[in-house]
Amino acid sequence: MANQEDVARLRKNFDRFRKSEAWWHYLGKHHPIVWYLLSSLQGFLFADYWQEECHPPTSWNRWREHHPAVQPDLSGADLHAVNLHRANLRGADLSEAELLIANLSGAKLSYADLSGADLSGANLHGTNLEQITVKRANFQGADLHGIPWLLVMDLPLQPGVNFSGIEWDGSPDEQGSSFPTL
Repeated sequence: MANQEDVARLRKNFDRFRKSEAWWHYLGKHHPIVWYLLSSLQGFLFADYWQEECHPPTSWNRWREHHPAVQPDLSGADLHAVNLHRANLRGADLSEAELLIANLSGAKLSYADLSGADLSGANLHGTNLEQITVKRANFQGADLHGIPWLLVMDLPLQPGVNFSGIEWDGSPDEQGSSFPTL
C-alpha cells in the first residue's frame, strides 16, 4: 500500500509526464489499447486530465471502428469507477472484471462476456445488453434504467447472477419485485 510520500512522488512524476502532450497523443494514436487501459488509474492520478483532455471512449470507439475483428480481452481488469460512457465493448471479454461504480451508460456490451464481473453500483443506463453472458455477475445496486424490461428479466436466468437492489424501469407488474438468483 502506497504511503502519502509515494503518492506525492507519483503525482509529481505524472505532472511532468502529462506535460509531454506530444508523447501522450502518440500513445493514444498508435497504442490506443494501452492508452485506454491506463484509464483504470483514472481515480488515482489521471482523473482531471482524462475528464478535461482525453475523452477515452471516443478514441476507443474510433480504434474499434478500424479494428472490428479484434475482440478486446479485459478479463480481470480493474476498471473501478472508469468512465466508459458510450464505449463500444461489443464482444469484449470482461469476465471477472471489477466495474464497481463504473459509468457504462449507453455502452455497447452486446455479445460481451461479463461472467463473474462485479458491476456493483455501476451506471448501465441505456446500455445495450443483448446476448451478453452474465453468469455469477454481481449487479447489486446497478442502474439498469432505459434497458428494455424483457431483456432485464432474462438476465437473472443465468446461474448465480446477483440483481439485489438494482434500479430499473420494469413493467408495471414487476415494479418493486425482486429477482431470483439461480
